[in-house]
Amino acid sequence: PGIIFDAPDVGGNQAGLQRAFTSRGTPNAQNTQMLNGVNVNDPSAQGYSMNYYDPSSFENIQVSSGAQDIAVGTAGVFINMVTKSGTNRYTGQALFTCQGNCKVVKTQSNNIDSTLLKAGFRSDSNSVDYITNTNFQGGGPLIKNKLFFFASYNYQPTHVNVPGFPAVSPLLPVQLGTTSQQDTTDIGTGTAKFNYQMNTRNRFEGFVERQKYDKPNRGAASSNTQDSDWKELDYGNTFQGAWNLLL
Repeated sequence: PGIIFDAPDVGGNQAGLQRAFTSRGTPNAQNTQMLNGVNVNDPSAQGYSMNYYDPSSFENIQVSSGAQDIAVGTAGVFINMVTKSGTNRYTGQALFTCQGNCKVVKTQSNNIDSTLLKAGFRSDSNSVDYITNTNFQGGGPLIKNKLFFFASYNYQPTHVNVPGFPAVSPLLPVQLGTTSQQDTTDIGTGTAKFNYQMNTRNRFEGFVERQKYDKPNRGAASSNTQDSDWKELDYGNTFQGAWNLLL
């Protein structure tokens, strides 16, 4: 409550992009995002994260819109995310969700009638074609009471229709067959975490994340052809190490 985003995300039609958010009048650049206690703000775009997140890998998420701890250097929204850890018990989880044009069933409809269609409206407008989320994870002991692991893989494709894209003029009626005619974003994320309890006072932790972000039609719009937008293909790596000492 009290947090406002700069654009409504209707059914996921923001196409896999981060959005600015604010609270109590502070700008997005004053926001702080922490992953396992480490600041993961993008140095070139403060307030945004360097990577997208695997939500199924989180054990706990803390969101604060004001009165932050003195250790937080900014006055905006503070988000702290803690990933899961392995325990002495082996556990696993599989998750699949789908919205839109799923193969088994469609989860959305439209209200574009024949009159609007004749006026030039598209039946799918800028609706989401489909969004799926697939996650596999597991964890447990490598050495009981000493060494533990947790691993997760998450894949989320977001495919959104863009009215009038790709633009095709009478002089150049070409649609590139090798590129999607939607605004698509495919994000694959693998995470792993290891914990070593050396003794009652010393605990060590290592975390690694590898992410692939594929967006072949960034900037898709009714005024663009497929060769006039740009392809974004990013790989992001996150490495963390921690030593917890009980005095």
